[in-house]
Amino acid sequence: MTGAVVTIPAPLATRSPLHVLLRLLPLLAATAVLGMGLSMIDGSAVGALRDDSMYLELAKALATGHGYRWLNLPGNPAATHFPPGYPAVLALLWMVAPSFPANVVLFKLANTLFATLAAVCMARLVRRRFEMSDVAAHLFAVAAVLAIPVLTLATQVMSEPLFLLCLVATLVAAEDVVDERDARWMRAVLLGVLAAATTLVRTNGIALLPAIAGVLCLQRRFRHAGLFALAMLATLLPWQLWVAAH
Repeated sequence: MTGAVVTIPAPLATRSPLHVLLRLLPLLAATAVLGMGLSMIDGSAVGALRDDSMYLELAKALATGHGYRWLNLPGNPAATHFPPGYPAVLALLWMVAPSFPANVVLFKLANTLFATLAAVCMARLVRRRFEMSDVAAHLFAVAAVLAIPVLTLATQVMSEPLFLLCLVATLVAAEDVVDERDARWMRAVLLGVLAAATTLVRTNGIALLPAIAGVLCLQRRFRHAGLFALAMLATLLPWQLWVAAH
C-alpha cells in the first residue's frame, strides 16, 4: 500500500525578503558593532586611561604565575583594588599571545567582541521586556553600544565591555527565572553564580543581589531568592576573603 505525500509550500510571508531580513537582524546588528569597533582598533600603547595599564600589570602577574599581585611595586603587594574577573580573562589571552606590546591588539579585539555580544543580548532583553519590535530592539541596541563613551571603552583595554556583556546576560537570565514561577532551583543557583561573575568583573554588579532577590521576594518565591543570594555570596566569598586577608 502506498500513500501520496502532500507537500505544502511555506506561506509567502515566511519566504518574503522582509521575513529573511528580520531573521538576519541579530547578525546585521552584530556586524555593525563589530565592524565599527574593528575600524577603531590600533596597536597604540596603553596607559592613557591609567586603569588599562593596571589591568595589564595584573594580567601579566597571573599569566606568569606570580599570583594576583602588583609586580611593578616594591615587595609585590597583593592587589585588592580591582576585582579579578577582567584581569583573569586578559591573563588567558596573555598566555595565548605573550609578546607585549603586540598582544595589546588581541586584548582590544576581545573587548570589541564583548561589546558585539552585549549588543545582541541587549536587543533580546529590550525586545522581550519592553515589547519592542525586532527592528526597534536591534536599532536601540546598536545605538546604545555605538555611543561614543561605550565605543571608546570597547576599543581600549578596559573592563567595561566585559562587564556590560555579563550584566545584560545576567538580566536576560534573571527575566527568564522571574517569569517562570516554577523554575527549577538549579536555575536560581546558576543565576547567582552568573551575577557573582558579573560582580567579579566590576563591583557595581553587587547591585544585582538586592535587585533580583527583591523581585523574587515580591513574588513570594523565598526559596528561589535564598538560593540565588546564597549562590552569589558563596561565589564572591573567596575574593572577599582575599581582600580581608591583605
